[in-house]
Amino acid sequence: MSLADLGSLGEFIGSIAVIASLLFVALQLRSNASALRASTYQSIHDAE
Repeated sequence: MSLADLGSLGEFIGSIAVIASLLFVALQLRSNASALRASTYQSIHDAE
């Protein structure tokens, strides 16, 4: 395996890691938005 091959492999693994981290952040944002929505609903309900 040459140095260029190792560099290409490293770029590929890095791009997979970036995609995985973006998916994780998207899931966390969705979860946070859902929790915030539930909290807001609960606050409105308690105020009545």
